[in-house]
Amino acid sequence: MLLYTHIGFWSELVRRRMPKTRFLLQDDRRTLLELIGSSGIPAFTTDIDNLSRNLGGRVCIPFSDPEARVDYYLVCRKDYWRQLHL
Repeated sequence: MLLYTHIGFWSELVRRRMPKTRFLLQDDRRTLLELIGSSGIPAFTTDIDNLSRNLGGRVCIPFSDPEARVDYYLVCRKDYWRQLHL
């Protein structure tokens, strides 16, 4: 499976939950996207929006494992909240 090396905490989680998987590690994002677009090797991504432009006829399958769910928090100055209100 293709795996980008700079994915932070996801790297440890993926390796722990997929211990029998052999990963082809890629340091360069452009190279990773080229491999995804031109090969049949499965790939792991944390960025579905960016990957979707480079699928090369592939299908994205989201993980259903509850451990693969992450909450993100945004911290900002109170006076900027109106501009960022999501």
